Amino acid sequence: MRQRPPSDLDIVDFLQIFGSTTGCSNYLGISQSSCSRRYRSFSAEFNLGIARGNGGYRASSNGDILDSLRQTAQKLRLQRGQFRYVLTWPCGEIGNNLQHRFPNACPIPIAPMGCYELLTLLDLRLVDLVICGLMELQGLLPQPLTELDGKRLSLTATVHALPLCRWELRLMAHHQHPLATRSELQPRDLQAYPSPALPLGAAPHLMQQLSQRGLGNSCSRLELHSLKHWEAAAADGQSLSYAAPHQLQRLNQEFGLLPLPHPLGIHETLALIAQAATLQLANPMLELLRASLRQHPQADCDGMEWLGKDDAAAAAAQSSLAPA
Repeated sequence: MRQRPPSDLDIVDFLQIFGSTTGCSNYLGISQSSCSRRYRSFSAEFNLGIARGNGGYRASSNGDILDSLRQTAQKLRLQRGQFRYVLTWPCGEIGNNLQHRFPNACPIPIAPMGCYELLTLLDLRLVDLVICGLMELQGLLPQPLTELDGKRLSLTATVHALPLCRWELRLMAHHQHPLATRSELQPRDLQAYPSPALPLGAAPHLMQQLSQRGLGNSCSRLELHSLKHWEAAAADGQSLSYAAPHQLQRLNQEFGLLPLPHPLGIHETLALIAQAATLQLANPMLELLRASLRQHPQADCDGMEWLGKDDAAAAAAQSSLAPA
């Protein structure tokens, strides 16, 4: 996927992102010995004191120098269209178009169920753009998720969000599940069946809302997203699970899952999150990025509400992306 050989700074960045020389070297396509040798040489050159601790690889001195180097490198990446981005699990399949539309960009394959660690990666300029849900960031939002429009908003002093689309989570079951033929359900009906929960501290807003509805009663150690163990957990025929509207077709075709007639009232808003300065530099490509996401066949399925552009404008943007 990468378009050029990694620099020493790239190695230090991805060492911090993945937390190991194995993950870093696998992603960059270099040997572990080369990864170790080059990050140590880079650390010595700038007296950074990079070493591995409980929090992964960190610089212990001259952090201001490392920050300056990363700021310059980020500006060059954005100018060249080589931005680093993370697609989180709420994106489902609708992010698949981005690599085709932005071939020089670098998707980073990390999938935490939480999102605060991604804000840290943005703050450190290790990642340029993150596309994720805002549910777990509600404490940073000026208004409820259901009232957000497509206007940019501040999450912190340095990190901003651009809301893209909104949906209500759907309750899922296998087509042979005992509840699949019921036309009306009550919370007590749901409590009788297992449904996946996350470890304590992971996605607390989501887990609280699921618990209030008699769901999220089957504990797991799922810290990284797994379609099989989250959205498709109901494939065993006994469990229930939850999914975004744009994932329903895949879940039906691959796992035989159907949405149950029981509105959950749990809403998510997908947003593009980045440093404010990054959004300013990347402004010319933001509508192209939004249109690329919207071009996916499931992006306009029933239950998906896109924000910030009317239908005519969205259609025009999509038309401009169509191959000649």
